[in-house]
Amino acid sequence: MENNTINLFGRLAFCELNKADEKGRKKTKLLIPLAAAAPAGCLDGNDLWAHITQVAQAKFGQGVQLTDKNTGFKNGDACLHTRSGQPYDGHAGHYRVSIGTQYDFAVMAHDPNGNKVYMPEAQIPQHIYSGAWVVASVEVKAYDRVTDNNMRAWGVTCYLQALLWVRHDEKLGGGNFDPEASFGQIHGLQYDGYNPAVTPGGAPGAPGMPGAAQPPATPGMPAAPAGPPPMPGMPAAPPAAPAGPPAGMAPPPVNPMATPQPAGPPPMPGAMPVNGGSAPPAGTYNPLA
Repeated sequence: MENNTINLFGRLAFCELNKADEKGRKKTKLLIPLAAAAPAGCLDGNDLWAHITQVAQAKFGQGVQLTDKNTGFKNGDACLHTRSGQPYDGHAGHYRVSIGTQYDFAVMAHDPNGNKVYMPEAQIPQHIYSGAWVVASVEVKAYDRVTDNNMRAWGVTCYLQALLWVRHDEKLGGGNFDPEASFGQIHGLQYDGYNPAVTPGGAPGAPGMPGAAQPPATPGMPAAPAGPPPMPGMPAAPPAAPAGPPAGMAPPPVNPMATPQPAGPPPMPGAMPVNGGSAPPAGTYNPLA
């Protein structure tokens, strides 16, 4: 396939596009409405799944088995909270697809005359968040690589190329809470003034508080013990073990019969070995159901 770049209209969720993780990746979920028709120039959820399947079959063959694990595509009604058993905010009635990138991407918007213009970088965090509606330009690509654990990882993913911001909406995942607006309504409290220079736990020099200086010992009186006395009926704490063998004593010999420990963690369960094997047979997974 010559060009796998497509446009998707939807709502951002679990958006982490404004910060990179420890591996430099930026990622988000995009919620695509099930019922509404896609805007001109965009694919709807059914067309997206057909496109993902086509890309996978071109790479792995007609018998490839696709799931939400190796495509990042899932029916939002099945994305449930572990506690409530209900779909995540905004997910019901939508397909959900995972999108990521390791590169900078452009963000555009419509000016008052309807022209598409680039959004200044300083304004991007206020417009690109969980809940905002966007058009995402993504490249759908198949991957087949070896992981850090020497296991095979394969599937299809959507790489973000650019975003067109469309409109604001209620933030998802509780991100719309504003502490300043909430606490700004509170008045008339008797409060202590906050001083960030004060040691946590109390004012400087307050006896018995963490970080405070203790009063000097009274002349002729024994010094206070370093810690609390043992509880009645409990044995005293054993003396600390020596850091090494006594002076002049050689360290214990190495046991040549000892079983060496593995150099790394065992393979992840369910992962496919690198050498040998092919794409698994066709399965029954249907995210469009």
